[in-house]
Amino acid sequence: MEVRSITGLSIIHLKDPRVIQKVKQEGESVANSLAILVMKPNDFQIIRYAVIASRTVGGAVQRNRCRRRLRPRAIENLKRLEVGMDCILIARKKLLYAEPREVDIAVKDLFNRISNRTSKNG
Repeated sequence: MEVRSITGLSIIHLKDPRVIQKVKQEGESVANSLAILVMKPNDFQIIRYAVIASRTVGGAVQRNRCRRRLRPRAIENLKRLEVGMDCILIARKKLLYAEPREVDIAVKDLFNRISNRTSKNG
């Protein structure tokens, strides 16, 4: 699925497991009790993202529920980023029991913290 950002550039779902693993290993990360956000610059004029829930979250139903809760919030916040970034949002087990407002605040907090960190380094 492709979404257009404010600048008109694309936000694309990242599917390649090798790229996801590389972002997880080499990217900068921030975390809170509900999720972890990992970001790494890429060489393209697009934003690529993935939403992940590992088996530690629970069975397939729980993992899918976590991904469904995070995906729209991730896309909403990705629109504010600079182009040329790979982002991975990783669900934690507490996400299953969090209120929707808590999830909104947690994801927004992660994106604010990582964008502050990357703007200071850049």
